[in-house]
Amino acid sequence: MYIPRRTRRQQDMYAQLFAETVKETQCLGPGCVYAARLGSKYCSDECGVKLASLRLKTFFPEREKEWNATPCVATQSDEQKLQKLAINQEQLQSELSLLDERKNELEQIIDRARRVSVIEEPEITDADTEGDLDLQVYCITCGHAVGFKKALIHMERCYAKVESLITFGSSFKTRCEGESIFCEYFSRKQKTYCKRLRVLCPEHQKEPKVGPDEACGCPLSDNMIAKSDDMDMCHLPKRSCPNHTGWERLRRAQIDLQRLQLVGRMQCQMLVLEVSY
Repeated sequence: MYIPRRTRRQQDMYAQLFAETVKETQCLGPGCVYAARLGSKYCSDECGVKLASLRLKTFFPEREKEWNATPCVATQSDEQKLQKLAINQEQLQSELSLLDERKNELEQIIDRARRVSVIEEPEITDADTEGDLDLQVYCITCGHAVGFKKALIHMERCYAKVESLITFGSSFKTRCEGESIFCEYFSRKQKTYCKRLRVLCPEHQKEPKVGPDEACGCPLSDNMIAKSDDMDMCHLPKRSCPNHTGWERLRRAQIDLQRLQLVGRMQCQMLVLEVSY
């Protein structure tokens, strides 16, 4: 391909245009006497930083006063939200402390229940059981007909069998202060941690065996801490008590569920704060 050479006139014209475009300019830095770099207003980065800092010191205080003179609606709304969240956090903390107190009271009641003496049931005659033969209910899990007096025990055992077949696991262990309310049993086969409540896990937390001389001990009134008399507790044998099956486990689970709900609400509020800021 043939490229024609430039003439002397064309070369002079291009040289003049180049000289005009690359004409040296004075650096805008404060007190600088050097020429600016090509394509820049400053001879170095230090001169640019000095000029920017001088402008901030000169104009920023006045602009800041003008900006503070007019309140920002978004800032006020965010401050109100933060105050509400702080109040909610304090309320949740107080509720958690109340749950701790309730748990300690429950453990005291359970400790007292272990020392309750057993009072045997009166002998049941055939005349007393004639009306109970027809009282049967159907199990909500397996659907079989069960006697009325043994219904709670059967339903609880049947539910535990079905619950042990379902897996509630996570790949991560729960990190919390103190003892975790979850089971946290690690399955090597599935490589997961069990996330059932510790007191309700039928697969990994086995209930202790009940002796023949152990009483039920379920409190029959609400305020058992203030009372020193054990007559307000169930004195029937724990094995045959049809009304209070697993009452210790259920009451512990109730407190743990409430604690789990409060912790979840606190985490949601913390996520709202992180998203807002």
